[in-house]
Amino acid sequence: MADPLDAWSRRIGEEIESEFGCKAFYPFEKPWWPFQSWINAAEGLKPSPLAILIHPEYGLWHGYRAAFGFREAIALPEPAELNHACDDCAEKPCLSACPAHAIAPDGFDLPRCRSHLSTDDGRQGCMQFGCLARNACPVGEAYRYKPAQLRFHMDAL
Repeated sequence: MADPLDAWSRRIGEEIESEFGCKAFYPFEKPWWPFQSWINAAEGLKPSPLAILIHPEYGLWHGYRAAFGFREAIALPEPAELNHACDDCAEKPCLSACPAHAIAPDGFDLPRCRSHLSTDDGRQGCMQFGCLARNACPVGEAYRYKPAQLRFHMDAL
């Protein structure tokens, strides 16, 4: 069965392709396109300690489900210079909120995170309520996903 978020993204992407005569590229299909590089170039976002791009307004609560290529070059404004939200965060609650201790200033340990998620603590914590470290980030709290959406994304991980 197709992933429902991917199927929705493809349906919307195909509508945009049809309307604007462009080509959609998706982060969930091969070849693996450099979405994070494209986002960095377009918006100037940088990764958080969780390896998720952090936005100064939306925090960790945003996603990019498609990119669109056009035959002609499109003049776009230069991206605004953004402050990296993590640089301004003195307490860095994400680092201490991770029960798996998978987050450090020098990187994110995905295997350690996944191992924790398969434990009883992981199933009762992050799998039930969303990544506790991600939830601890104070940036963009108003955009935090609802519980069902958090569980959907954790199940996909």
